[in-house]
Amino acid sequence: MLLSVTPAPVGGQAGESAVAWREFLGQIPLDVLEQVIRFRPPHLQLLRSVARHPSMLDLVRSTPALAWVLAHAAEVLGGGRPQLAEGEVNRLLAGRQRLVAARFGLGETEAAVRLLRKLPMASIQAASIVALIRLIANTQAARLLTHLPRVNLGVLLLLDAAESGRLATEALHREVAARREDDAQPETLMLLQDLERMAVILRRPLERYRSIAAVRADHAEMVHQMNQRPRAPQRPEPVLNRPFPLIQIRTRDVFPPPPFPGLKDGSITPITSASDLDKEGMAMHHCVAAYAPLVQTGSLYIYRVLRPQRATVELHMDGREWQLGQVKGRDNREVSQATRQMVGEWLAEARRGVVGSIHAPRMPA
Repeated sequence: MLLSVTPAPVGGQAGESAVAWREFLGQIPLDVLEQVIRFRPPHLQLLRSVARHPSMLDLVRSTPALAWVLAHAAEVLGGGRPQLAEGEVNRLLAGRQRLVAARFGLGETEAAVRLLRKLPMASIQAASIVALIRLIANTQAARLLTHLPRVNLGVLLLLDAAESGRLATEALHREVAARREDDAQPETLMLLQDLERMAVILRRPLERYRSIAAVRADHAEMVHQMNQRPRAPQRPEPVLNRPFPLIQIRTRDVFPPPPFPGLKDGSITPITSASDLDKEGMAMHHCVAAYAPLVQTGSLYIYRVLRPQRATVELHMDGREWQLGQVKGRDNREVSQATRQMVGEWLAEARRGVVGSIHAPRMPA
């Protein structure tokens, strides 16, 4: 599996790069490789840190989250800061683990180290660490995290969410923390955010939730209400085009231009108006219509997928690049690997600016 993240050859042949990669992996003990492979990709940065600093081996074995933080210091610290200097890394590795935790704002305590050890491998990523750094300073949140037997990405982002977080009770926090589906992505938080968007449109109050079952039940009910609500007719709005003495017509529900075109064969197409987004929600039985305000702001865009299966795709702006978000089938079901692969290949081609000239990628038999 680690061969799947083989770095691209630089000034050499691909075969030579693969050989060098295998030699590089051969320098790292097998038990550490088995630990690293459980992280979400990419593994390369952490592996390079382990190769440069042999004393990091013990840190990977005992507190893998802290080893990840040390290897991804620039990503965690943010603000365009560089990676830590080699000398500082060596000094931190020579000291106690709580000193490493303190360097990143996690507190110079053994409790902070124990908290990091509660993170499952799938939850060790920049979003969870940055949220944890903020939550450590919140006495109430820190106390809850200390008493949880398990801490994952879902509960950290839920506790850190200023708006959606207020909808969750402590009972819900505990359930999310124990739920493996919230390890790699904050599924429960995304449902709560959906509920907030739909509640604004439907003008419905929301109460605090004590369980994921209650969140899902309310979500399903509000999706039904969203897709059954009466639509006001879209009336054209006259707009004066000043350079020319003409009156043009602009419909109120038109979205900004999509960041990327769809595929020429129509298997992926951008949804360019709020009325079409409404139709997508009704056809797919989900709440995508509630995303219209986010599309209007330019922070998100929605695409319709027809093949290899019907799906709805979300792209969201992350910094200065469009990233793949949710890919959902009818009734918010997960899509097939073939569909996810096709969407991923389309986005990769789109970023290179060649998507307008291609058709849907061929799927393996």
